[in-house]
Amino acid sequence: MSFYLYNVVGFFIFLFIALFAWGKFKSEDKNKKLMVLFWGVLTVWPGYLAYYCAKSVWQGDLYVDETKVFIKHELTDDRDPIISLGAIRVAHESFGYELKNIAVENIWSGKTNFKGNSLPYNAYKVDTKWKNRSEGENKELCFLFAYANDVENGYRRLIRVEDDCKDKDNWLSIVKKDAE
Repeated sequence: MSFYLYNVVGFFIFLFIALFAWGKFKSEDKNKKLMVLFWGVLTVWPGYLAYYCAKSVWQGDLYVDETKVFIKHELTDDRDPIISLGAIRVAHESFGYELKNIAVENIWSGKTNFKGNSLPYNAYKVDTKWKNRSEGENKELCFLFAYANDVENGYRRLIRVEDDCKDKDNWLSIVKKDAE
């Protein structure tokens, strides 16, 4: 809930500063026009927050961007990975591959109950591109990833990973059963 509050406040700060800068820009004084640049720079932060507020309203509880950042971190960092994602990373790194690109697409969205709380539960199709450092060979890997996002406590619950996209429908039925 605080996420929305911060973004709404950021939007109003953005709107206030933009209107204030526009009023200053209309004046003929050259010093005031330099202040417009200063105020214009200050609009970047609340404008950024307003953008993410609008994006979260459009997408709802899909968490696509957050999931992309999380998976990219898990596939490139050595510290405490989820075992199945860490296995994907180690398998590729052992053959000299490094992650070059990642794309995350939401394929299912639902709700699950966890200790009396209703949590958004999403499944994603993750397409990765790996490049071999020595041979220059590119390799693509598709895998499926699902989790329930416990926003209040900052945890990911009911994590499920499938290392291949071929059996997506069967895997998705298992994920839907987990959500019940």
